[in-house]
Amino acid sequence: MWRRSTIANRETLTDTEVWEYKLPTSGILNGVFFHIQNTNGSTSNLDNAIAQNINSIEVIDGGRCLFSVTGEQAELLSLLAAGVPGRSVISEGADDVQTMTALILFGHGLWDNELGLDLSKLKNPRVRVDVDFTAVRAAGVTGFVTGSGRMSAVVAINDGAGAPSPGRFLKSAEIKRWTTAASGDETTQGPVDGPWSRLIVRAHVANNNVDDVLTAIKLTFDSGQLVALDERTQWAADGFPLWFGSFPEFAWTLFRADTDTRDLRHGGVVSIGAMPLLDTDVAAAATFEAGRPTFNVNVLGAGTTQTTDGDIFVHAKVAHPFNAFLYDFKDQGLLEVEAFQRADIVLTQAVAAAAASIVLQQEMENTEV
Repeated sequence: MWRRSTIANRETLTDTEVWEYKLPTSGILNGVFFHIQNTNGSTSNLDNAIAQNINSIEVIDGGRCLFSVTGEQAELLSLLAAGVPGRSVISEGADDVQTMTALILFGHGLWDNELGLDLSKLKNPRVRVDVDFTAVRAAGVTGFVTGSGRMSAVVAINDGAGAPSPGRFLKSAEIKRWTTAASGDETTQGPVDGPWSRLIVRAHVANNNVDDVLTAIKLTFDSGQLVALDERTQWAADGFPLWFGSFPEFAWTLFRADTDTRDLRHGGVVSIGAMPLLDTDVAAAATFEAGRPTFNVNVLGAGTTQTTDGDIFVHAKVAHPFNAFLYDFKDQGLLEVEAFQRADIVLTQAVAAAAASIVLQQEMENTEV
């Protein structure tokens, strides 16, 4: 039967650490749930969510990669798997505890009996999380407090009598990371060793939506023998809510004053609300569509602007979560690529200096190595 087993319970994380856990070599692994926390310094901690400090979340077997994404990519995969964002707490306020949650899966949902990672086929499987809580801000009064990181994790596993024997597992891995140029095409060669389930492209730079940065995509096989995609990225980016079924909603507690801005790290904002936690202030957000609102904060009844930073609760619905767009092939019966020798993902760039990446999900055979 399926069971949930705690493998870490608020274990202390240092400022920079590679946390590891050795998995068993029996049973079917459905997924791992992560709950990671850290505490802000005594002044503030601006523009510094926990996920931005997670270099990688991986499941490996020796030199073989079975799962590998960044913290923000893991949050995006959780959103796609669960249908709602995880309960992550992003706060900039002094002494506040921030929380990141992420669910990584080896099937298309929790307790999937058709797909799962067969641990009996592996020799030395490990979960590994590479954290650097100084990646954005130095530890201290305006960053995270040294030694306040906490790791909790739960595995979903079936290792009892009658456990399913799935032939395949869902592999999720970043296959490319680069900084965009102002023009020209960026070509990425994708793997052809297993059918493609989902292709996820992300590009983040302030004041631009993902489809402003990467304007067109072309997916070709064997030098054009098959052209599987050839379109503007706007169709996929703006069409995300139609496929997903809603506009995902996210929340933050920001530490800001009048005319301050904040990069939300999401794009295509369709609605936003701002509420000061100080009852003497009133706030609103403007110019927010590209994911970087400017806040108008006024002292209630005084007719003056608020020039002192204070906590503001902000929530927004977005069309481009994590500044990403995706193509879901599993609803079309997967994209079978094994008959080809080469796959090329060609993205047309229009804005420089964006942090861009490609994550590919494939259905891979559970084989012994």
